[in-house]
Amino acid sequence: MNHKLIAFTLCLIIVISSSGCSLNNNDNPDADKKNSEENSIVSIENKIEVYIEEEIQLTLPEDMINNDKSNWYDITMIIYDPSENKYSGYKIFDAYAPLSPCSTFKIPHALIALELGIVEQESSTIEWDGSMHQVQSWNEDHNLDTAIENSVVWYFQSIAEKIGETNMQTYIDKLDYGNKDISGGMDAFWLKSSLEISSIDQIHFLEKLYNNTLPFKVDHQEYVKSLIKLESNGGKTLYGKTGGGTNLGWFVGYIKNDNVADENVTYFALNFKNHDSASGENAKRIAIETLKDNNIY
Repeated sequence: MNHKLIAFTLCLIIVISSSGCSLNNNDNPDADKKNSEENSIVSIENKIEVYIEEEIQLTLPEDMINNDKSNWYDITMIIYDPSENKYSGYKIFDAYAPLSPCSTFKIPHALIALELGIVEQESSTIEWDGSMHQVQSWNEDHNLDTAIENSVVWYFQSIAEKIGETNMQTYIDKLDYGNKDISGGMDAFWLKSSLEISSIDQIHFLEKLYNNTLPFKVDHQEYVKSLIKLESNGGKTLYGKTGGGTNLGWFVGYIKNDNVADENVTYFALNFKNHDSASGENAKRIAIETLKDNNIY
């Protein structure tokens, strides 16, 4: 496998070696696109120094393998192993490219609501108002657990209204979450609107959540982690949250290895964009296949 070493420094110098592999076999994009990608990284880079040491091979589910080169997928995946302080990834030029978080924002959203007492662990049910939604599972009452599991937009829109713009902005600032822009409206700022976050920042947020170092009560962080626990496989447990909008899908989370004496956790963030089949569920499928093929899950 080809390897890349990208050194991001506070002097805003980017050093790139080798040509790497690409799903779309496009190793020489036009100069304008390349400059745009690099400038996007540089403009955000000074938040943290990161070395992405290895480019991984992405794995697609069989039904998504597409030999039509006019219709390749635009996918970025970043993986972080804190035990070795090692980042690896696919399409790593886009590690700092900001995108709408969509329903991955439900993780901080839930934490803010719990911290302010808008909802409680034992009492978080909101009644459905009878409005019909295309997603059938949304057409019923929901609590925080089921609303996260089913990505129920109306539930979190109701919570956002109760949180209010001032409180929401205060916590977004405390979290240093993405570009911190909630100007898109309290019912939509996280839904392909004003708020954006990069893959790297998604990972750093999840690492703080896992270590209970976010600006919330520890029991609230532990509870939200229990809500994003998805499945276990061979002594490893998968935690994650999907997110998606038109031509965009996210799957972010972490793998906890229960087979080792010392806790071993690997974080990941995958986004899938600019394609009709881009969705949170397909992002999740691609991420899980890739994590398995790279012996992480």
